[in-house]
Amino acid sequence: MVDKNTRNCNLVKRVVSIIASIIAITIAQIIADKYFDGRMAFTLIIMVIILLILTPVGIAVDKKIEAYFKNKREP
Repeated sequence: MVDKNTRNCNLVKRVVSIIASIIAITIAQIIADKYFDGRMAFTLIIMVIILLILTPVGIAVDKKIEAYFKNKREP
């Protein structure tokens, strides 16, 4: 059975990942519509670039989330 804090930690990490993906898709679509006439290939390329940029931020956020739940577990 998974600890409640571990489950909450994993849930928060998934939510952060989904939010980062939505941000990347939205920004990529806006840039592609404005500069590349909304072509899907450019949208995908821009989205991948944005996700690569957001990866270090995601890793840092994941570490902070893990530290928060680890501290919460220890009295």
